[in-house]
Amino acid sequence: MSFPKGFFIGAATAAHQVEGNNIHSDYWAQEQLPHSSFTEPSGLACDHYNRYEEDIKLLADAGLNAYRFSVEWARIEPEEGKFDEQEIEHYREVIACCRAHGVEPIVTLMHFTSPVWLIRKGGWEAESTIEYFVAHETNRLIDRVKEEDKPFFIWANFWGPHSPSIVPEPYYSMYNPEDIPEHPSYCDDLLDKPYGYYLSEKMWGLGNYGWKGFQEIAARYYGHCTMIDDMVGMIVDKLKAEGDLPLYVVTCFSDRDKLLSKTEKEG
Repeated sequence: MSFPKGFFIGAATAAHQVEGNNIHSDYWAQEQLPHSSFTEPSGLACDHYNRYEEDIKLLADAGLNAYRFSVEWARIEPEEGKFDEQEIEHYREVIACCRAHGVEPIVTLMHFTSPVWLIRKGGWEAESTIEYFVAHETNRLIDRVKEEDKPFFIWANFWGPHSPSIVPEPYYSMYNPEDIPEHPSYCDDLLDKPYGYYLSEKMWGLGNYGWKGFQEIAARYYGHCTMIDDMVGMIVDKLKAEGDLPLYVVTCFSDRDKLLSKTEKEG
């Protein structure tokens, strides 16, 4: 039996299942609980972290030409904002080892596990996680492209703010709902309004919260907006700190302008 050129047949692993001693991971933390749902802790696992070279050689000797593995975020960023360059280099070495044995590396960025500090902040259910990830990945890309000495374009897409705006402190409680004045257009109906207003109302629906309920929603929304501003600020600060970078342009835009009322645009 023969396969067409470019066909990959390989093996796959997940970092937490095979590397061992993934002590900064949320799964490691769960494994240590008195009544954990895990049958046993992962511990050393099969020590793939130290034995990856012989494992990849075995894979290649078996006639496989691809290896799908995951990089463990909890190793790379064991504490929020503190990156371990040795761990980043480790995964570079795994990729180089694959190449040396004629094996195509296929990298999974997230295979269920996350840093335990991220989960304590709400994990992937918190809308802040995506914004945080985008900002830090953008700054890492800036580090990479600045060494190539050629023009570059980076698109950092912050998905939000959207209700329910589940964001960490201080943003969640940054604005007092009672300080938000009632919109002049709050009681307006949709008569004589653009059709887009009607579509948005049908798509998202509007609960009968009363103005106090909308004050709560608005306060969380403003906090979410401020958090995104700060994430964009992290990227701009990074660019400013790179004094040897040539001229750069930062453009920010939103996709909501046509659905905003005159009151909202002026507010």
